[in-house]
Amino acid sequence: MNTPEYRAVFFDIDGTLVSHRTGSIPDSAKETVLALHERGILLFLSTGRHFSEVKNLCGVLDLPWDGFVTLNGQYCFDGKTPYHAQAIEPQDIARLIARSEELQVPCKFVEEDRMYVSAHTDVVRRVQADIHTPLPALGDLRHGLTSPVYLVVTYCSPTQQKELLAPLSHVRSTIWNPFAFDVIHKDGSKENGVRMTCRRYGIPLEAAMAFGDGENDADMLRCVGMGVAMGNGAEVAKKAARFVTRDIDDGGIAFAVRRFGLLPG
Repeated sequence: MNTPEYRAVFFDIDGTLVSHRTGSIPDSAKETVLALHERGILLFLSTGRHFSEVKNLCGVLDLPWDGFVTLNGQYCFDGKTPYHAQAIEPQDIARLIARSEELQVPCKFVEEDRMYVSAHTDVVRRVQADIHTPLPALGDLRHGLTSPVYLVVTYCSPTQQKELLAPLSHVRSTIWNPFAFDVIHKDGSKENGVRMTCRRYGIPLEAAMAFGDGENDADMLRCVGMGVAMGNGAEVAKKAARFVTRDIDDGGIAFAVRRFGLLPG
């Protein structure tokens, strides 16, 4: 059987490209990304993060990316121009603000060019430290009543999350930390962002590879020609993937890229 010719690769950041253990990109991953670029393969970041956070991450933007799927697919752009944007319904934002105040659950609202959190609690500090990211600025969530909000991070337990989202009709959420969830429009996902990106660049989905490690990566891993879960990844990501590679700190990206013939090895 001939090895498919992959024309694009999508990379999650946390736990996939950037190690949770070291807070940096392993040298083997950097070298692999650069070698893929030299071969003319298109490279995309696919992350739950806002682009302003990516700018502050240990050299991530020093690598030659062709485009960005951010906010779990809610905001996609080619470095300058957005080609897909999907905000949360305004009525759900209003309900979420009221519910978060009632339950005293801190939330971070993410807009196109800013993000802000309702409180700096111990839980918020711990979660942000886990991803090697400074605390977001404090802000009034009511700003989201008049500006599009593309993603909300809720800092709470799974039980609280169910209570928090109960009144909302058009959202979905994924967990990425024991006390942090991403909330987006129910029709949004990394899969949708990847599909929009492949359409934008004229790439068949079967000619795309994707790397991920978390729950929010699962649909992306299922939709491409080769979904690769990291060895350190969550079980839901591993079950969604066609291949499980080595741990991020054991050269997992380099191993899979060579295993499937994108680079000689």
